[in-house]
Amino acid sequence: MTSRELAALAGVSQSTVSRVLNNCDHVSDRKRQKVMELARIYNFELDGNARSLKTQKLNRVGVFLSDYFVGFDRNLFWSNIYSKLHTELREKGLTALPVYACDAPMQETLNRLIRQRQMDHIILVATDKFYGEDNLQILFEKEIPFVCIYDRAKDNRYYRRQDVNIIALDFKSAGRIAASFLYQRGHRRLALHINSNDQSNNSRCCGFRGALPGDCTIQEIKTRSGISPITFEGGYAAAADHLDIFRECTAVLAANDAAAIGMISALQECGLKVPGDISVIGINDIPMCRWWRPHLTTVAFDVQEIITHTIDLLTRGREARQMIISPKLVVRESVK
Repeated sequence: MTSRELAALAGVSQSTVSRVLNNCDHVSDRKRQKVMELARIYNFELDGNARSLKTQKLNRVGVFLSDYFVGFDRNLFWSNIYSKLHTELREKGLTALPVYACDAPMQETLNRLIRQRQMDHIILVATDKFYGEDNLQILFEKEIPFVCIYDRAKDNRYYRRQDVNIIALDFKSAGRIAASFLYQRGHRRLALHINSNDQSNNSRCCGFRGALPGDCTIQEIKTRSGISPITFEGGYAAAADHLDIFRECTAVLAANDAAAIGMISALQECGLKVPGDISVIGINDIPMCRWWRPHLTTVAFDVQEIITHTIDLLTRGREARQMIISPKLVVRESVK
């Protein structure tokens, strides 16, 4: 339905429809109510393209954060990435806007924002899953530049189409690196902190298990229901609830750094020494790793590398590429 057709149904002018939907003054309450009621019935949304030239650039980058995202104040790895993305995009004349897709299906949210011409660049962040190709259809149709930041796929294949920019974080290698390091340090009785709803966690755990020889034992630890395992609170609860496992094991790989720091806090409160009684290793290398004693040993992804490649793929207009971000070990004080 067009605004002209909506105006005809409401018995008003097309300019009146425009004023109502743009929340402008100088419209009677009766006409406003009629237009809004019909717009609701017919699911009508004013197309931003009708308000501006197609050639006009918004220079807005929508950063989509999927259902697993628990907030910038708690998901510190992505908070750090978004903050630096925002700064570097601004230097290029672009404005980053976070979009939480948890209150509606991602495809619905994406379609609405593109139809209303709220954004003209998109970054899709989802290390817990891959967005379906049907979710991306409007981006192909409208030729919107976009980049996906995903956990690395097993076969490096994400879509049938090859023209999709992918930044792939290799969490399987992160798990493998952590396991190999702990084994080299003499650890054979290990604990593995599980986040069962996350694709990157599955990769991390697969890499961890696959790198350990048969003379090792691995006990899985889960955070109790209702607490996100990727937070300080989640790590604290996991340690407090499974002290028997922590007393049996000599090292643990946490779901991420925030969880690892939470574990250390709980273990210290219960009289266990880190790394004297048990070693703790994290994933991601958030700034907080150096705030807590002992300083956290972790497996790090280079945040600047992620940002540089993302902006490059988003703005250069070059042929689509897949960039694999490989992690590296950062040794500090929490592993003996």
